[in-house]
Amino acid sequence: MSFQLSTAFTDGIKRTTTKTGGIVFGLYLLFQTVNIVLTNTTTAATLPAEAAGEVGLIAPIPAAVAGVLLFVSYLLLLVLFVVIARAFARPLGELSTFPSELYTRRIGWATVSMIIASIFVFVAVAVGFVLLIIPGVFLSLCFLLYWYTIAVEDCGPIEGLRRSWDLSRGNRLRLLFVFGVLIALGVVSSIVSTIAGLAGIPAVGDGAVILVGSLIGVCIRESWPRPTSRSSRRPLPRFNIQTPGWYSPNSSRNTSAISWTLA
Repeated sequence: MSFQLSTAFTDGIKRTTTKTGGIVFGLYLLFQTVNIVLTNTTTAATLPAEAAGEVGLIAPIPAAVAGVLLFVSYLLLLVLFVVIARAFARPLGELSTFPSELYTRRIGWATVSMIIASIFVFVAVAVGFVLLIIPGVFLSLCFLLYWYTIAVEDCGPIEGLRRSWDLSRGNRLRLLFVFGVLIALGVVSSIVSTIAGLAGIPAVGDGAVILVGSLIGVCIRESWPRPTSRSSRRPLPRFNIQTPGWYSPNSSRNTSAISWTLA
């Protein structure tokens, strides 16, 4: 595998301007808004009445209901990750369409696999960070691609994690750079939100977090790996039922003819 950061990010920016990029951005924007509002609503319920008004955007619903909806929103986020991975596994020229196979094909199994794998990664990384931080960072890099292998290659949770580990081998320093960019952008977003809160306009801070979070989500995930042929190292046609072993609505597995490149 190779990983050319400039090429990856340039390609990601180009993909943002496509129809698929616009749809994904809209979905991210919706999720970020719902997530912020529900989080604020549950947080406000734990604060004194005089401090609750400083939280920002909240919904006029009980905190218990907001908590349940927040949990459901994270499950839906995993579904969104599956759709995004499949959408951007296609060549740039095909991103003017958004076929139904993206969100219908084996979506139940993919979501269950994502839930199981995500729980495992969360626990493993948390334990790793407890063990002097470095093991947590290493495990984060090794499992950074599991959601792609599950969504695109139809891997189960264990196989998806194993594939992610294999795919990250030899590219972990470059992936560390991407990981650092994500953290840095998240810190900037948090600073903006904090400043807005101190200025007495927390809703503006929430808006900044929503917008920045959505842009980060779209650009970074559009810069992520593309499947390639093992033999030619050139991208395979995506969603082409004429292509054996690829992402066909009629195939039960899609791992036989693909490897990955981080370029």
